[in-house]
Amino acid sequence: PDDDETSVFTDDEFYSKCGKSGATGTIQSNGCAIVALAMYMLHKGGLSNTNSNQYYAVEQATINATTSDADCTHSSFSGTIGSQTIYVSVSATSDMAAQVQNNNVCFVKLEDGGNSHYVLIDGYDNNASGIDYYLCADPDGGAFRTLRQVMSRRGMTQSTSTISAKYVLG
Repeated sequence: PDDDETSVFTDDEFYSKCGKSGATGTIQSNGCAIVALAMYMLHKGGLSNTNSNQYYAVEQATINATTSDADCTHSSFSGTIGSQTIYVSVSATSDMAAQVQNNNVCFVKLEDGGNSHYVLIDGYDNNASGIDYYLCADPDGGAFRTLRQVMSRRGMTQSTSTISAKYVLG
């Protein structure tokens, strides 16, 4: 990979390098599902967030967890970063709160009108309620936010009705 930390996110040719013939744009412009899965791969593998690890995690999530259009398959997959192969199970869940309370990470799709975004729900705040209860790893900048903050930043309705799909990762 390029030493430039953002090359994986801004490379106009990245999708084609990964064999995604129907994909357009960049990871930065429309790759939040891929980046969320890559973040989880780094976490699960106990890997540091170096430029090289970021690049290969995004590459492996793109190659192994998406269609030819780079749309997320919502299916289990594995990817290799360095000498480590990391298996990621992806299973639909109806009870995100129970999963998070059991220390499981949820992969969540938010949709409001034509606007969609994926985040990882990886914690909760016992002192909060509603969508403020959920703590997210947001691929938009790799920041930690509450679910309300993510929805607000994306211009979405701040309600659980904005959650259109929920998966538990393992």
